[in-house]
Amino acid sequence: MFNHILVLVHHEKDNSDAIARALMFAGPDTDITLLSLVYNRSLDVEYLFDKAGRDAAQQAFCQQHSKHLSHLLDDFKQKGLHCQLEVQWSKHKHLDLIAYLQGSHTDFIIKTQREHNLLQRAFFSHNEWHLVRMSPVPVLLCKPGITYPAQPVITAAIDPCHGQDKPASLDHKLAKTAMKLAASFHGSAHFFHSYDPVPPSLLTDVDSMGYEDLSNSIREHHQGAYRQFLSHYNMPAGQTHLLEGDIYITLPEFISQQHSPLTVMGAISRSQLDQWLIGSTAERLLEVLPCDLLILKPDQAV
Repeated sequence: MFNHILVLVHHEKDNSDAIARALMFAGPDTDITLLSLVYNRSLDVEYLFDKAGRDAAQQAFCQQHSKHLSHLLDDFKQKGLHCQLEVQWSKHKHLDLIAYLQGSHTDFIIKTQREHNLLQRAFFSHNEWHLVRMSPVPVLLCKPGITYPAQPVITAAIDPCHGQDKPASLDHKLAKTAMKLAASFHGSAHFFHSYDPVPPSLLTDVDSMGYEDLSNSIREHHQGAYRQFLSHYNMPAGQTHLLEGDIYITLPEFISQQHSPLTVMGAISRSQLDQWLIGSTAERLLEVLPCDLLILKPDQAV
């Protein structure tokens, strides 16, 4: 499915999960690049007024880490896959990564998801968040410790009512990707959609008489939209799931029940204003889903 896979590796942390996913997703003709972005502030300070010395120190620093990470190429060589390692100096990783993508043929990114607490997610910049917002290509965030069974369930999280201004075509992209991956892994694709009968923001605005009518109206709207979406696919009933409830609860529970190692979900590019806030559904689910998360953007998204 992918021709040029970029695997983001860390020079001080475990990269085994990202390497394992790259081996899974790569085909015999796939080009794979392992990229590590490194930085050492003390070198910048030490050579503050000596550009030539600073450049030489940065180059030596990158070479040192390249030797340290070179063993990551072994598994790819054993399988006869074409893989290269690049270590680059980077003070602003998310900006340098986007610049790298713009100058490469990368069509798929793999990165291990690192855990962050609520305060970090709300106020600080992290590479996972910037990837979700800014990457023009699919991003696989792999959760440490996840194993893929012989016949995995690949979940496509569908949004047929097009919340957060997602285009309708994105749902079909998610579904087709999940089906292709399921076929590749000899598993099965499952379509999932969840909704709140009455959004919490409306609970104080409806009286007891109107609550049931409003709830039924919302339920019928989602059921109709989901049926319309499913009409494009010949999916067994047991592989389509429509649940009532908060997706931040229902989807993790579904993933655990189905033992699904991978969820395919859509995201739209976010504005600069969102940089300091908890953002889209995909971003908020990063920390709670007990599985890998493959994030796709609409076609021609930037």
